[in-house]
Amino acid sequence: MKILTLEQPWAWAVLNGYMPLLNSNGEGIEISGHRYLGIYAPEVELDLDAVGKVIRKVGIDRVPETYITGAVLGIVKVSEVTSETSSLPIWYRQWRDNDYRYAWIVKGATEIQPFKCEGAPAGLWTPSSEIRDVVLGLYKKEISSKLMVQLRNKRKEQKISQERLAELSGYTPRHIINIENRGTTAIEGFVMMLDALDATITLE
Repeated sequence: MKILTLEQPWAWAVLNGYMPLLNSNGEGIEISGHRYLGIYAPEVELDLDAVGKVIRKVGIDRVPETYITGAVLGIVKVSEVTSETSSLPIWYRQWRDNDYRYAWIVKGATEIQPFKCEGAPAGLWTPSSEIRDVVLGLYKKEISSKLMVQLRNKRKEQKISQERLAELSGYTPRHIINIENRGTTAIEGFVMMLDALDATITLE
């Protein structure tokens, strides 16, 4: 795992899914092998020019008045690294700065409970094992919460009982109750049960 120090409001734009790429100069090869990229917002004076740029791209009604800083705020997944602007989807190009050599295409932006981290360096850095474990733990907790809600809603939409879902997934009904109410399963467990619900569309 790597962490990128990114000033506000850019960190907010990335983690809220508005900015689908990150501009980089000379770090394309290094980052391409890392699936998870943490986003850290440093405690610096807010760049009002940058805020204006973000407002023009996403709309003033969506941009917050204040920003969290001095913390790791979330995680994205780097799906692709390219130096060819022409290969990017048109919507992505508005975020491309050709003064930088690379564009990192990011997906799956997920905000986490802010994790305060003092003395973080600028640019791309490798966190200590302690920071990495805390950040990934917060990330998995957030993903599990989203999957828990998604599972509960999808089951109800398809009018499948907890007992039937237990049969499809190999769990007991009591396990399903605990999972839907407390998220007591690994992320892989949620994915498996969501896949089982998707299968019922064609099987039943």
